[in-house]
Amino acid sequence: MKFQAGLSRRTLMQTAAGLAAAPVFTRASRALGANDRVTLGFIGCGGITKAHFEALAEIKDAEVVAACDVDEKRLGEMLEKSATRYGRRPESFSDFRKLLERKDIDAVVVASPDHWHGIHLITACEAGKDVYVEKPLSFSVAEGRAMVRATERHKRVVQVGTQQRSNQIYKDAIDYIRSGKLGRVSEVQTWNVYNAAGMGAPPDGDPPAGVDYDAWLGPAPKRRFNPKRFHGSWRYFRDYGGGFVTDWNTHHQDIVHLALDTFSPRSVFMEGFVANSDDIRDMPDTAKVTFAYDAPQGEFISTYTVRRANARPADFDMKHADHGIAFFGKQGTLVITRSGFTIYPENSKETPIVQAGTTEMQPHFRNFVDCIKSRKTPTSDIEGVHRATLANHIANISWLTNRKLFWNAKSETLFSNPGLTQADKDANKWLFREPRKPWRVTRA
Repeated sequence: MKFQAGLSRRTLMQTAAGLAAAPVFTRASRALGANDRVTLGFIGCGGITKAHFEALAEIKDAEVVAACDVDEKRLGEMLEKSATRYGRRPESFSDFRKLLERKDIDAVVVASPDHWHGIHLITACEAGKDVYVEKPLSFSVAEGRAMVRATERHKRVVQVGTQQRSNQIYKDAIDYIRSGKLGRVSEVQTWNVYNAAGMGAPPDGDPPAGVDYDAWLGPAPKRRFNPKRFHGSWRYFRDYGGGFVTDWNTHHQDIVHLALDTFSPRSVFMEGFVANSDDIRDMPDTAKVTFAYDAPQGEFISTYTVRRANARPADFDMKHADHGIAFFGKQGTLVITRSGFTIYPENSKETPIVQAGTTEMQPHFRNFVDCIKSRKTPTSDIEGVHRATLANHIANISWLTNRKLFWNAKSETLFSNPGLTQADKDANKWLFREPRKPWRVTRA
């Protein structure tokens, strides 16, 4: 199949049908000068916020002034850290809407579980706040489009937490591939491999003291508390996340899109299962995804492997490479992890090119703060990351429906080749989940 002109990542289509959040309130943000301090509020104070907080340590023109979490323990930990660093205790909230009412907050960091990202971002945009939102961007394809629409409608600066874009080695690898020095790339492999025990299968019970569990569930279906469906492992349950595929391969597939100047797969097929018997997760811990792409340089195949019962990486020369991307080109192979990359020329007489990794989280936040002031588009633009996220949503839908899926990038819908079938209509139902009341995201 030949590449369709106009469908490159550089010229992203603006015709995709989307969803928009029901309006809550709209408020203009304050104007900031180059020397002004940016005030931040955190929505979610879990594990990833430790990395966020450390990244902010080097950014002197930003300060955390408020934090929100439905877990009193995690909220208290964030407040104590902030009080130590900034010399004053931030205001605390259990309801994110109350935090957004503060007129002096310039931006929020959304570090809540995936099933909350859409509502938190859209409501923040309506409140006139800029947003740093963790990946994966959305819980579903249609919710992701709604988030893009809200960003555009309210003219907000949104940085997505695909921080690999701010790591210099990924920038250099992308430039090298786009220069043509690697030759035409016919295949890409991405992976996450570990050898780990299952999470276990504890019984349902009562939530810990100090946790508003119904508020934690929010738009997700109501069910009894289980410790494995909560902090640390919620993302491996379909009610709250998309497993390894959306959690990790969104990072990888984003770099694939950038390097090969594309943004949506032509077709996707995923197979997977839970390898560990002592495990109650309902998303695979072992899976293989095959994406077929069209791109300016020619069509290519991209595969993603996640494996929890064997830690040997795809490239045997790479030690401790539990994650990575390999681009297979006519002139050589480029293999990259966050530790660095190696280019192996096809001519074995040539010396491999090796480059070490650099820091990424701090530059990513630095870019976000700078863009809040300049109103420029940040490094991880929401449209581009929406496209990387949706590729992995399609993969999960393929697994859930047990069929190969074909993707219409213009309408952001699934279809059969060549016509729509009842099975396609059923698959399209997975593109959006109606939130539990009173939360809602309505069609534009």
